[in-house]
Amino acid sequence: MPAELFTIGHSTHTTDYLVGLLKQHGVTAVCDVRSHPYSKHNPQYNKEQISRELNASNIAYVFLGKELGARSDNPRCYVNGKLQYDKLANEPLFQQGLTRLKQGMEKYS
Repeated sequence: MPAELFTIGHSTHTTDYLVGLLKQHGVTAVCDVRSHPYSKHNPQYNKEQISRELNASNIAYVFLGKELGARSDNPRCYVNGKLQYDKLANEPLFQQGLTRLKQGMEKYS
């Protein structure tokens, strides 16, 4: 059976609610692809906090925002100040992030 990859957004849910949803669907790892994993309005989803909450619930957390996030530090990925996703997707760092994601899917759901 091929591996499944789910995508989620946290909305304004409590972390308990999010963890419940993840467990309901058999998710054993979360890959955070936010370039800047912090929120003024939902601090429960700040990188350190959500990592602790997930790990306490036996759900692995890995941050890949530098590799897969939509706010690249590479100026070659921008035209007139706007990110060009085709350029980002061809960057070696992005490709490394995809490789890490695929490797994680072999061990985790």
